[in-house]
Amino acid sequence: RPEEGGMGASGSKGASPPPTSPRAASYGSSAAREPTSRLETGVTLAFLRDLPDLFEVRSGAMPESLTTEQLVFGKSRRNATRPSPLKRCLSQATKKRNWCFVEECEHQGFTHSRHGDPYFLPATHYVVHSWHRNWGQLVEALERYCERRRLTGASFFIDVFSVNQNVPPHRELLPDALAFPSIAEEGPAGADPSSSSSSADDLTAEKFFKTTADAAASTSLRRCNYRVVVAPSSWSKPPAYRRLWCVFELALASAQCEFGFGGDAVNGDASVLSSPPSLGAPPADSDPPGFDLALVRSEEDDLVRSFIAHQDAAFEWIGGIDSSAAKATDKLDETLLREFASKKFPGGVRLLDAAARDAAAAALASACERNLRDAIDAEDAVAECAMRAALGRSHAYRRMDAEASAQFAAEAAKRAEAAVEGGPNAPAADASARARCHVNLA
Repeated sequence: RPEEGGMGASGSKGASPPPTSPRAASYGSSAAREPTSRLETGVTLAFLRDLPDLFEVRSGAMPESLTTEQLVFGKSRRNATRPSPLKRCLSQATKKRNWCFVEECEHQGFTHSRHGDPYFLPATHYVVHSWHRNWGQLVEALERYCERRRLTGASFFIDVFSVNQNVPPHRELLPDALAFPSIAEEGPAGADPSSSSSSADDLTAEKFFKTTADAAASTSLRRCNYRVVVAPSSWSKPPAYRRLWCVFELALASAQCEFGFGGDAVNGDASVLSSPPSLGAPPADSDPPGFDLALVRSEEDDLVRSFIAHQDAAFEWIGGIDSSAAKATDKLDETLLREFASKKFPGGVRLLDAAARDAAAAALASACERNLRDAIDAEDAVAECAMRAALGRSHAYRRMDAEASAQFAAEAAKRAEAAVEGGPNAPAADASARARCHVNLA
């Protein structure tokens, strides 16, 4: 029987639980211990699918209205949205031992599904998401992400499971209490100790973000080889890009690694895209570094429709990413994030915003590349032209001029071909789109 305040017993579907991990067992039943997290561990799709069983949800599915924040904080006052419909929550299940949910599952023997699929693996993809989004849609988006890429062995670093939610950042503790004990506190590598400010506020901000945002996130990003999956809830007006933590994570990932975006869709000759990927399922850790979007099916369809009708909208919100207007649930987080950004980035908040916008544009480009492949396979000339135009503008936004020119040229060639073939639905029949095409090409 699981311990009171812990998890349900049905996660393994009645199978004998695997032996407890040595690390989890070493903690025993000590009442007081330092907070711990699993910054290099990700959760698999098997775990996400079985999570309702671990929480003993009788219907077998999480409530449709459940948000990520409700999953974490339940009915406590730390939940800034509204009380959770669940009886249990992550922070409740992990409070006694002061560790993360991954470690709690290992301690109770919930490490594999009834089919033997592992719940936890070294993280392969870092997920940027808003705690205010619908939890079920996040899971669906990640399932769709793996399905469309035919990935096997994907393991997603999702902060709510791998980071201890019983320690800051949250509003109930003072900033000076913030620390992961595994993170050194002697300052950035190569820093001159004599140059450190003696201001208490500076020390607080530096300590806060060396532990929770900078060093901790850096550890997870490196483990994932800088594969960043953005789950924005809605691609057209993404709530995630209005949340300060999400903007900061995007900027941090963008600033820490030079990504080589491009791939098959944006090589020198982009007028003919290569055939779809092999039907073989590639391992998840073979994915190259980069940003990508994880969308549910309806969001993917909306992306194509919107680009056909009004592609300016996407670039308006990318350009509108503004950390000064973004919000965090904890007002202290907002203050310290902006203080830290002004010190961490050479140009302060302005460069933080620029890095986040580049990341958002790169993620959108990856989604457009997949939709372009689909349009070519379906011989949908209208969608193909729209996606090439979107890709071209995305590349131009990131000053990838050669790649942008290749996509604009391919779009112009396709429109010329469609004009010859004719037909009421040919993309060449849209005068405004033709005009935009020639402006972009010029």
